[in-house]
Amino acid sequence: MASDKIVELNKENFSEVVADTRPVLVDFWASWCGPCLRAAPALEELAEEHDGKLVVAKLNTEQHPEVSADYQVMGLPTFFVFKDGEIVDRMTGFPHKAALKRFAEQYLPADAEEAADAPAEAVA
Repeated sequence: MASDKIVELNKENFSEVVADTRPVLVDFWASWCGPCLRAAPALEELAEEHDGKLVVAKLNTEQHPEVSADYQVMGLPTFFVFKDGEIVDRMTGFPHKAALKRFAEQYLPADAEEAADAPAEAVA
């Protein structure tokens, strides 16, 4: 794996990693999947850009088919976002880097500075 910021998942660590309190973006992929390979640079960029705020993880479905079966992954790549161990969103396919970035970033917590600048009724 090119980036040391991306967590390599397996059946032993999957539940523990997705239970993180930060949002966890999981890429279900395979080595024969062209779109999966094209998604890799975008995932590395997300992992670097949001280090500490977003966990980016990959599960090789060839090596761990039981995990992908548990989550009913039928197409590749498939991306899940988990928060506190619960699935909050899912996307199949890799349309382009910007779409994957928007998909993941919508679950990042707002920065304190952004919240301070927001109108009072928008701040929860």
